[in-house]
Amino acid sequence: MSGIGRNDPCHCGSGKKYKKCCWDTDQNSFNHGAFSTNSEIKEYIDKEEDDDFFPEKPVNLSSKWIEDNNSEDIDTLEALKPGLPFPEISKEYDAFLDKWYKEIKLVKKPIDILNAAVKFIDEHPGLVPAWGFEGEHLLDLSPNCYKEGYIEEIYNFLVSFRNRFPGVYQREFGYYDSDLIYHLFIKGKKSEIPLFLDNFEKYPEAFPEKLFEVVNNLATIGESELLFPFLKKIHKQVIDSSEIIFGYEIITPLILHIEEKYLSTNLTDDQYIQLCEEVRENIEVEIDDKYMSPDYWKDQHAIIYSEPGIFSCNLNKKQEKEEAYLRFIKQYLKYLYENIVHSWVATSMIGFELTDYISYTLEINKGKKHKYFIMDKIVLDNYITQRLKNNFWVDARKVNALLTGIWYFAQFLVKTGNANEPEMLKIRETCSKFYALEKEINKGYVESAIYSKFPMY
Repeated sequence: MSGIGRNDPCHCGSGKKYKKCCWDTDQNSFNHGAFSTNSEIKEYIDKEEDDDFFPEKPVNLSSKWIEDNNSEDIDTLEALKPGLPFPEISKEYDAFLDKWYKEIKLVKKPIDILNAAVKFIDEHPGLVPAWGFEGEHLLDLSPNCYKEGYIEEIYNFLVSFRNRFPGVYQREFGYYDSDLIYHLFIKGKKSEIPLFLDNFEKYPEAFPEKLFEVVNNLATIGESELLFPFLKKIHKQVIDSSEIIFGYEIITPLILHIEEKYLSTNLTDDQYIQLCEEVRENIEVEIDDKYMSPDYWKDQHAIIYSEPGIFSCNLNKKQEKEEAYLRFIKQYLKYLYENIVHSWVATSMIGFELTDYISYTLEINKGKKHKYFIMDKIVLDNYITQRLKNNFWVDARKVNALLTGIWYFAQFLVKTGNANEPEMLKIRETCSKFYALEKEINKGYVESAIYSKFPMY
């Protein structure tokens, strides 16, 4: 395909430009099949594109274009399309970028690709808005750098890129700001995390999946104090958006954070009224009326603070079964909160995962004779594979929250007389093995790295 330029119509007949259609596919085929050595590929490129024709260091794009599209204008762009628009560039510049990408495809080591990117930015800063490296190329490079141990290098690159070219960075900020947030948590620099929530605050609709991922991770690791001001600012826009499905889920950590201040066995009626008022003051959208009822909170706390005992229910009676499991899990969450986790938001996030798992075990064993709580290796493996696995990795947050929940639930079962010590040790051994497996599967996945301790608490 050497006769087709990136801006020419694609040879497949789609009507799209070659660079927007089959270019990547052809290059992959070219790199892996057409020639046997890198030197032969380099020789082909040198023949195809005469170095004398393309300048070694093309001049920067006009300063006027940069001034007209600086970061101050970003707020005027569509909410769902943050960042600078791609500029039109000359054929000469386009060909230069083609050549650079062809050569970078020959580089195998992530650190060498990263260094080449740094060199490109230093030598051709005016071409960065048209470069496109922040897309799939950096998306592939970032996890590979983490995987091979170049953690500080990719972190420093992303921070520098974010600061120098905010309008370009914002095109894909959801992927990179989330990684930077996790990196800061790992480094113990939690006070800096709010700085990297600013793009999510400005453009909550741009990357909703990454937004919810960050919110859920911060909630699960117990950073509700950091999370609460952020959620207060964005929850209305998220819920009112027609682009975000299940936006109301973002309210859950808000309500749990407010509830935590009122977790007690001896609240007065006035305190329950105050709890409802605080919910009303901090949430700017309509929510279920139950949250405004002191009686609702009284009932919830009565369940939470009731004394657990030997678990029993009729598994053939749906309502009785559901009520029994709900009560027992809430009693467990009180035990977890008071003795281990010390964050009601994090405790509840763990409880959500445990509840989903128990519901799964009840469903697959419907009509069969079984114990009330099933936590063996086969069932847990099937659950993670079916519910928590996504292509080549598993959901690190959900897996770690679930395994931590089961780890301490086994202890709770012993404490309440529903299991013995050998059973607890067997359950915990299974959890430890699945934790190690998650770490191996998600190697290089920075979200997984924030769960570096097991159990989490």
